[in-house]
Amino acid sequence: MTNQLPLSFRPFFWGGFTAFALLLLFSAPAVSAQSPGDLDMSFETGSSVDNRVYAVAAADDGKVNIGGDFTTVRGAMRNRIARLNRDGTVDTSFDPGAGTNGSSSRVHSVTLQADSKVLIGGEFTSYNDLDRNRIARLHADGSLDTGFDPFIEAVFVSSIAVQVDGKVLLGGLFHQLQRYGA
Repeated sequence: MTNQLPLSFRPFFWGGFTAFALLLLFSAPAVSAQSPGDLDMSFETGSSVDNRVYAVAAADDGKVNIGGDFTTVRGAMRNRIARLNRDGTVDTSFDPGAGTNGSSSRVHSVTLQADSKVLIGGEFTSYNDLDRNRIARLHADGSLDTGFDPFIEAVFVSSIAVQVDGKVLLGGLFHQLQRYGA
């Protein structure tokens, strides 16, 4: 057994860095000619986001979904949820429209499902002007999956995980939760 990382490993670091405001990607031999652990300068952060990023979910194709308290990413309107291409540019094929809304509409968690749908959780009460209480599922193009609407009374959803069998696990501060489909 070795302690080596897989060749496709690309760790993501988010936060209030002074050198890079959006995202730091470190290269791995499979994605760059640089040495593993070197800063991946091919990921262009541009003008960045206009507020905090709380969640990151990387897809197998190298695209990155982000969620947070921002309203623009690299000058493009993206209310609290966006997808970036492998080079850091905004993926225009993912359009959240009005995005999340509510008195505090932050997205705290972003998780990808095997079918390329995106689960988001946070403090929002609607998505694209349709009621969604703290959790929503989006199609690969950013539109709301209206067939997913679990009854949940929560202050916020802070984490989402998808089990191998497809069941969704939630973490957060809940008042009431009803099984989906019950």
